[in-house]
Amino acid sequence: MAGYCRHGPTIWHTEGMQDESPLTLRQADLLRTDITNLESGLEVIMRQMALSADLQGVGKVVLLVSFVVTGLGIVRIKALWYYFAYGSI
Repeated sequence: MAGYCRHGPTIWHTEGMQDESPLTLRQADLLRTDITNLESGLEVIMRQMALSADLQGVGKVVLLVSFVVTGLGIVRIKALWYYFAYGSI
């Protein structure tokens, strides 16, 4: 939201703010603790996202292997079918 200062309309704040209510030491300590907790929470989320990406890759490999094994199983069944039906491959 645009503000107005003595130099004209502004889009951002260009002058220093007056410190009307400085934080007490207790408030500053609580703020530091809250910021640390937020950072650790973000680190946990980033680790979970990285693990999710790894699991997606593993899932793709498992799916590919299952298709290959299924295809080889079908070929083997067909070969055995012809062997037993006609006596040789």
